[in-house]
Amino acid sequence: MDIGIKKAMGCLVREIRKRQKISQAELAARCGFHPNTIHLLESGKNEPKLSTLFFIVKGMNMDEQEFMSLLCEKYYAT
Repeated sequence: MDIGIKKAMGCLVREIRKRQKISQAELAARCGFHPNTIHLLESGKNEPKLSTLFFIVKGMNMDEQEFMSLLCEKYYAT
């Protein structure tokens, strides 16, 4: 699947968040961000700084390596 990195990150964050049954507002609160930050990322309208992405990943109780591995496997595996 050929998908841009912004869209891939957003789709994966949304998928994980929904699997964990948490709202955008709850995830944002866990990260110390405004809910709009999560919305813009998930919709592919915003490419976050790496540090922001890692705060979001931690807010989903994951580690960075696990998230990046899932991202690569799901969207960039050949």
